Parts: sequence; structure tokens; C-alpha cells
Amino acid sequence: MKSFIVMFSVAIFIYLFIIYLSTILIYILLLTLLTYIVTRIAGLRLKTTATYNIAAYSLTLPIVLEIIYGVVNIITGFTIEYFQVMYTAIASIYVITAILMIKSDVIKKQLELNKIIEEQERVRQELKRKEEEEKMQKEQERRKKEREEKKEKEKKEEDNLGKEPEGDNA
Repeated sequence: MKSFIVMFSVAIFIYLFIIYLSTILIYILLLTLLTYIVTRIAGLRLKTTATYNIAAYSLTLPIVLEIIYGVVNIITGFTIEYFQVMYTAIASIYVITAILMIKSDVIKKQLELNKIIEEQERVRQELKRKEEEEKMQKEQERRKKEREEKKEKEKKEEDNLGKEPEGDNA
């Protein structure tokens, strides 16, 4: 008789575990759908696995609360009339909060990216300005050098012209 009771208890435990697990999986699928809808409304594009993970993680606290409630209910007989509504509400609040936090992080990253892009553009413009200044400075140096060479050439020509007549007169 004891072995029958043990086997029956194990069978009932496995049966209840499978029922509870399937119920949780159904909740996760429903929350995944809610997560997908909220992400579309928020303007985010998340992968299905990410929405599934958010839904699964959002059930952590409700599951812990349900276990505590079950133990308290068995020990004391204390019941909460709308516990299942609270269970679903907590998970839904977690989903919405997670999506809004992700969206705010995306917005912050976008702002940082915009600042980086603006800074890069400013640096490019500054480098371009410096390159132009260097070109202008090189051009001025080249012109100055050409003028000096021209003056030297003219001076040599004058010197050559000035020496030739003296040599012709002698």
C-alpha cells in the first residue's frame, strides 16, 4: 500500500508539474504577443527571441509570488480573490517597463551617436580648413620663392649687362 501511495504521489506531482509548466508556457506566449505589440507601438524592432526572453523574464516575480501564495494558502487557508489578475498585471507591467527602458536606452544611444557624428564633422571641417591653410601657405611660399628667384635672375641679368659694356669699352 505504501508503494502505491508513493507512486500515486509521484504521478500526481509529475502531472501537476506538466500542467503548471504548460500554463506558464501559454502565459509566456501571450506575454510575447503583448511584448511584440508594445514594441511596435513604441517604434522598436526587436527579434522574436528578444520579445520571448522579455516575456519569460517578466514572469519571474509573479511565479515566485504564486509559489509563496500557494504555500501560504495550503498552510493557513488564506485566499486572495483576484490573485490571477494581479499575476497577469505584474507581468504586463514588467513587459511595458522593460520596453520603455529599452526605448529610452536606444534614444540615449542615438543622441550620443548624433553627438559623435557632429564632432566628427567638426573635426573634418577643421582638418579641411587646416589643409586649405597649408595649401595657401605653400602657395604663398612658392610665389615668394618665385619672386626671389625672379629678382635674383633680374639682378644677375643687370650684373651681366653692367659688366658687358665695361668689357666692350676697354
